[in-house]
Amino acid sequence: MLDSISKPVMQRAKGTLRIGFETKNGRSSLMDLHQAGCLKAMIPKNHAPMPDAVMINTAGGLTGGDQLDVSVSVGNGTQLRMATQTAERIYRSTGDHARVKLKFEIGEAARFDWLAQETILFEGGQVNRQINADLAEDASALFVEPVILGRIAMGETLTFGALYDHWRIHRGGKLVYADALRLDNFEALKSPAALGSNLAFATLLFIDPMAEDRRDQLRDLLDLEPIEAGCSAWNGLLLARLMAPDAAQLRKSIIKVTTNLRGRDMPRVWTM
Repeated sequence: MLDSISKPVMQRAKGTLRIGFETKNGRSSLMDLHQAGCLKAMIPKNHAPMPDAVMINTAGGLTGGDQLDVSVSVGNGTQLRMATQTAERIYRSTGDHARVKLKFEIGEAARFDWLAQETILFEGGQVNRQINADLAEDASALFVEPVILGRIAMGETLTFGALYDHWRIHRGGKLVYADALRLDNFEALKSPAALGSNLAFATLLFIDPMAEDRRDQLRDLLDLEPIEAGCSAWNGLLLARLMAPDAAQLRKSIIKVTTNLRGRDMPRVWTM
């Protein structure tokens, strides 16, 4: 007779991606690429001065105990635009959080866009995400992170789960932006002071020497969108928060705002 029964050890997804671009012969070129586990990178041809990179999670989503570690380096005077292949699904966890670490290093006079597609939190999903960026004083960067609470098309309403999101942005060696978001009480989020009836929201952070000059333009653009949104600008930062009842409307508004800020269509993975 067995004295005790041990719980089976579940297989976990682990992925590491390190990617670096530098300027070579006047063009932004891939100079470093390391990929392991479930994370891969694709470099599609776009025939534009600013290359695209697409991050792919071959695990098809995340659950408790999964780990993703991403490091992106953009050298001096280099341009790069990076997106995720599709929405990242956070599935029900049996206990632990899925953990995601994103680190970006942006050099002098470099230009970088991080255009993540939606993070979809399923019922019981738990994720802890850290976003850290170090920018040179004159670098330009755009960070877009949308979140969907539940499978809206399936009529899913979240009752338990967790999303912990920590942002730390340094520019010129100084901390210029810090944000800590903790969502684990979904009933309280229905308050008019929180999300109300909205189930989709996004953070858009634009860091650029001319960012503050774009505030009024962005406000006018957001006023035309059928969503709830607001933006503020200070010390070379432009921050916008967007909320919508569903993922489709949020996505349309993100595409319009991002296209306006950068003067260029979104990556093809965003419109496929």
